[in-house]
Amino acid sequence: MPRGLLRVRGRDTVKFLQGLTTQHVASALEGGGAASYGAFLSAKGRLLGDALFYFPRGEGDDEVLLDVDASFLPGLQRHLKMYKLRSKVKIKDVSSELRVLQAPLGLGLRSAAEDATILNTPTSELKSYAILTTPDPRHEAFGHRAVVPADAAAAAGWDAANDDVYAAILASQGVLEGEALAGLVPLEANVDVLQGVSFHKGCYVGQELTARAQVTLNLTPILTPTLTINPTRISILTRTRTRTRT
Repeated sequence: MPRGLLRVRGRDTVKFLQGLTTQHVASALEGGGAASYGAFLSAKGRLLGDALFYFPRGEGDDEVLLDVDASFLPGLQRHLKMYKLRSKVKIKDVSSELRVLQAPLGLGLRSAAEDATILNTPTSELKSYAILTTPDPRHEAFGHRAVVPADAAAAAGWDAANDDVYAAILASQGVLEGEALAGLVPLEANVDVLQGVSFHKGCYVGQELTARAQVTLNLTPILTPTLTINPTRISILTRTRTRTRT
């Protein structure tokens, strides 16, 4: 799945993102982890898209990398710049400089030996290249991720087929990414199940609808994976439309 990276850097980085995302960025950073997951909402509380948050400097809070579906990157960049105002941050698309590598567990799509080889790559061969390596913060089934300089993936012999395995695993788990989430409520898309919603943080753009949905639990339908026999197309149904993936 094509990915893009936005870098948010500056002394107001955490405060700035804290007011725009469903994730408790400050808490995640203080927890010492290298990554977290969250979503960005419209003012009306509908999903714009999701992101993985990377904290490349464990000792500081002045830089966060946002790993997003490439289709969502331009829209997210506009969204962040619209709310920047006087915040002391710089927002830059660094997709041409850095690349995200995915090393998913196979869930039966690969042998255990192949899984082990893939999972070892970010933490061994790529260690000398990587800006960071981390387990995927959403679920252990999604394996590991690494952020490396753009030319390092080729130097390490990374297998591009990993992207296809990753896409298949997302589909098997009923997980959407990027603009495919647009218009849904976070709880409809299981963003909370994937550890992407904090119900204990202060205000952020679009919070009211998410908070109300959590209290009432009046949501139908919720995204659920469906397996068909010999499928040529996978249709993912939402309340208002059908999204079809080939």
